[in-house]
Amino acid sequence: MFQFPIRFLSKNVGSSKRYAAFTLAEVLITLGIIGVIAALTIPTLIKKTNDKETIVALKKAYSILSSSYTLAVQENGSPETWTKDPLAVLKPYLKVSKDCSDFSTGCFGPGVTYKLLNGGDDAAYDTGGQTGLILVDGTTLMYQVDSSTCTKPVGSSDSLQSECGQIYVDINGNKKPNQWGVDAYLFHLTKLGVIPFGTPRETEWPFSVECQDKTRSGFSCSGWLIYNDNMDYRKCSDLDWAGKLQCG
Repeated sequence: MFQFPIRFLSKNVGSSKRYAAFTLAEVLITLGIIGVIAALTIPTLIKKTNDKETIVALKKAYSILSSSYTLAVQENGSPETWTKDPLAVLKPYLKVSKDCSDFSTGCFGPGVTYKLLNGGDDAAYDTGGQTGLILVDGTTLMYQVDSSTCTKPVGSSDSLQSECGQIYVDINGNKKPNQWGVDAYLFHLTKLGVIPFGTPRETEWPFSVECQDKTRSGFSCSGWLIYNDNMDYRKCSDLDWAGKLQCG
């Protein structure tokens, strides 16, 4: 049978075939559009990531405090019977890198000024006259006594009728921004447990007064973060425990 020889042929495209290409102007326009989109979306994505990291860190701190409180009560009784500062009692159940529970210095950097959520200075914040601890993960704790008998009412629930004092929590220690509602948060130490500031039955420091939006102090934001998983009080001004739980 006759067979044609196999040949490798190359096509001469010459000027009869043209390839599509972008002009320099089209490339620059496309890159410009991509840049604008990135400028609009990347900051939002970064903020969402930062907010999530803050919420996770605060929940971790709350869990650690609650666990250490439970263990301390089991071995030492109810906090109104404690003869030492509460942080000194909680210390054995925490992983501590720096101990200032005896009022010694070193847990707070010199000249640290805390900011309110609205950007103003918290002139009443005193890091020098309180006990403190630095945990191994960098979280800084400070304690302020309100009632040595644990009988101060700060809300309508049973637990909030028996407050002993306040635990200040800075989730990243002396690192900035050192701002309430951003990296610094407050908890009540009570006869029935550790309770975040600003929960629905809080009356001493209600969420609606101290954290509802970015014009407030930020003192009562911990409950909102822990139970609603957002920091939307920094974005809108009409959040409410009984109504709107996140910005639209």
